[in-house]
Amino acid sequence: MPCGAGLVARAMPARSRYGQERTAPGPKRAISQSPFAFAILVSVFLVAVYNWRFWSETIEAAHPASVEDFLFLLSLFVVLVLAHAGIFLLMPSTRTLRILAASAFLLAAGAAFFIDSYNVVIDKEMIRNLFETDSQEASAFIVPRFGLYLLLLGVAPAVLALRTRLVAPTLGRRLAQRFGFYAIGLAISGGLIFQFFPYYTSFFTEHKTRALLNPVQPISGFASYLHSEIFGTDDSFVDDPENHAHSLREAVAQKPLLLFLVVGETARARNFQLGGYPRPTNPELANMANLYYFDNVVSCGTSTAVSVPCIFAPQGHEGLNVARARHHSNLLDALHSAGLSVEWRENNSSSKGVAARAKTVNFISDPKAAGCSIDGCYDEDMIAGLADRLKGIKQNSVIVFHDMGSHGPAYWRRYPSRFEQFRPVCRTSELWKCSQESLLNTYDNTILYTDHVLAEQIHLLQSLSAFSDTLLIYVSDHGESLGEHGLYLHGAPYAFAPEEQIKVPYLIWMSEGYRQRYSIDDKCFRYQQHRPLTHDTVYHTVLGSLGLRNTFYKHDLDLIGSCWGIHQTH
Repeated sequence: MPCGAGLVARAMPARSRYGQERTAPGPKRAISQSPFAFAILVSVFLVAVYNWRFWSETIEAAHPASVEDFLFLLSLFVVLVLAHAGIFLLMPSTRTLRILAASAFLLAAGAAFFIDSYNVVIDKEMIRNLFETDSQEASAFIVPRFGLYLLLLGVAPAVLALRTRLVAPTLGRRLAQRFGFYAIGLAISGGLIFQFFPYYTSFFTEHKTRALLNPVQPISGFASYLHSEIFGTDDSFVDDPENHAHSLREAVAQKPLLLFLVVGETARARNFQLGGYPRPTNPELANMANLYYFDNVVSCGTSTAVSVPCIFAPQGHEGLNVARARHHSNLLDALHSAGLSVEWRENNSSSKGVAARAKTVNFISDPKAAGCSIDGCYDEDMIAGLADRLKGIKQNSVIVFHDMGSHGPAYWRRYPSRFEQFRPVCRTSELWKCSQESLLNTYDNTILYTDHVLAEQIHLLQSLSAFSDTLLIYVSDHGESLGEHGLYLHGAPYAFAPEEQIKVPYLIWMSEGYRQRYSIDDKCFRYQQHRPLTHDTVYHTVLGSLGLRNTFYKHDLDLIGSCWGIHQTH
């Protein structure tokens, strides 16, 4: 990293009783400079080198066309450098200053890799994803470029920062210098902001590029996540009485109901043939009778860590607190309270706390025990052996399948080779190295495989029609960016997430026995297929489809119960 003026030190610095460093005879160690020069140089390096995406998008958003436009960008650089330096100079000693600088380099290097490579925003929810991911997901990001970022932008400057000798003044002089720095820094920053006030107003209110600031945004996201986890939750389970469900009475005894609730992963509506996509990505589902596809559905989050708890929470998107949701009763608890058999089958990272109190079959933690290869299970492996078991059910039952789906960036690993119908494919997690054609082909192969898995689940339910009245509900947790607008993967802040990350596929299939049992109004379903819908409908639709009600239940969000052709009473 750049160095300020100074002398080569001959020894490890010793510290006086007032905090001043002095040298003793010994081997050469590092470069000497003042804490002020060090803080400013580190800040310049951080703002300039680790914020390539921030500056490129800020310049694109600002459209500089005049001298004043360029002066604003220069003033922004100066303000950011002074702000960073001011934070560094809050450190009480030169040692903590060096440690903070080294830590900032390491953090900023890792964050810069993801921001520059995938154009993601590292906010609270992205930090949540980091803590809740598993080794299989994380390993997909361990690519050579990540190592280069850590080595060249992380380790190398961190080592140099730790070895830099800082010559500190006496305590009184240090306080005076810092007071002077903050006074001058505030005056300069205030003057620049005042001079370009309209520009700064636009920057903070209209442009979202500030969310790319590194390492400010990752640190802010981590602090926000930590606060919500520590202070925003109570670890004790809250069994909300309003979530308890009861069954509607039916006139005569019927066969048990069996629902497959399938939670997809990273499938975006844009690539579903059922929604108008020109490619044949849903060849099997397209020929299914009694299947309804809803083509105008948005998710309640852009990451699994948010969307999955939201799908199962009675409060819906507006009332959701992710940290608290895992300790409060949800849809699975409501089903259990009504006497239903509930099972969660996991082939993703985890249920995000949703299935904490439900029977769980985990295909991701020990794939060999589940009969899969050491590389993991495919989604269709979750239905193996279910047919014989389900023939004997006596009570209404729900099985939730949490798919691996189209989880990136290793899309080519999400489907067996026989589903590689679209070629050429992208066989690397370094998505920016792939052509748009190959990346899209690989992703579409994952959707083609999801189509097959859903069709197999429906065939299984059809085979059980003599024993149960069956139905299937499928919805993806969120979408995915495949290079549109320079974005990859998902997890963008919801307020300005692109359509590709929030428009999701949603479908319902019902057996003939189920349709006859409740005299399903086909016109009602056809009407709802094009309505604007959200994840909020899942909770109420599942309850309604099984003839359940509770205090939270909303008839207008129930896509199935609202289309029953027979009158049901509470």
